[in-house]
Amino acid sequence: MNKSIKRIIALALLILFISLFSLFVEYYGDWLWFKNLGYSSVFETNILAQVSSFVLFFLIFILFAGLNIYYAHHKQAESQSPIVEDALRQKLSFFSHTKSSIWLWGTAIIFFALIMGSYASGYWIDFLKFLHPTSFHLQEPILGKDVGFYLFTLPVYQIVLNWYFAMLVLTTVIVGFFYYMHNIFNFQDNRLQIEPKAKNHLMLLSAFFALGFCAYYVIALYNLLYSSNGVAYGASYMDVYAQIPAYKTIIVMTAIVTLFLFFYPLYQKMQVVVGALLLWLLVLIGFVWVYPSLIEAYIVKPTELQKETPYIANNIKFTTKAYGLDKIQVKPFSIDNNTSYQDVLDNHNTIKNIRLWDRRP
Repeated sequence: MNKSIKRIIALALLILFISLFSLFVEYYGDWLWFKNLGYSSVFETNILAQVSSFVLFFLIFILFAGLNIYYAHHKQAESQSPIVEDALRQKLSFFSHTKSSIWLWGTAIIFFALIMGSYASGYWIDFLKFLHPTSFHLQEPILGKDVGFYLFTLPVYQIVLNWYFAMLVLTTVIVGFFYYMHNIFNFQDNRLQIEPKAKNHLMLLSAFFALGFCAYYVIALYNLLYSSNGVAYGASYMDVYAQIPAYKTIIVMTAIVTLFLFFYPLYQKMQVVVGALLLWLLVLIGFVWVYPSLIEAYIVKPTELQKETPYIANNIKFTTKAYGLDKIQVKPFSIDNNTSYQDVLDNHNTIKNIRLWDRRP
């Protein structure tokens, strides 16, 4: 291990120590305050949720990124391709062609895992609500889900999906850089040349991306309940009769593309993958993007009030329930217009409290 690697490791350990010490100082003071008030269990739940979230997502990133980089390193060792030392590879050779590079890659993975774990731990309260949801015993009429699903479950799905895509991007960039440094893929005669085993690996990573897009469209389907496409907030006629069928179709198409990518090593035909992707793109543009706009322009707009009335009614119904206005009791009060001067004197404080815009006599 050369001096540069030792300095990097020492700096990383110093930063880690300072960070942990700062956290200790901050949280120890908070713990003493909560304990003094008799709410130490609340603070302990807070800390446990944050630590559990951090450790879980830290380990998931370490496992996923570590296995992919280990696989890339293993296939690089089996590669028979000669190393082409172009100008860029020569400048970056320290990252791959030295014995100390393994320490550098390990440090990089741990560094990114710390960032990913810290990001996830920031949503600890959302994870607690996800684990301990409350049913409202009230189902929305479009997809039939309990209202609690949209408050406690769906936000966590979105958080996890964002984290998942960040993990995939980081891992793919690292693996791609690793393959480039070892000449696993290169441009020759204006064509991209990739070794078969590396191509299988990249296809597997692409399959994970496709799986993420499949989850993205599932979440987008439920997010239509927050749509602002219609005249009222919530799912509109166009969303129900065009966007929902379009999303369900693209979900199935994305799942099929995912399977093609996962099983690519078994059939090794790039034409099949390209064909599936082109069909997926055609469905995305034609059915998910264009078709709903046509429905809105030529079906909804000519008779908008008639088409949107049921969905306006849904908006009013659930808004009144959300604010508890459906529990208001209407009672008649008799009005007596025969007010005397004595009535004014008897209700002097009430009359004095009436707000008048014009205070002039």
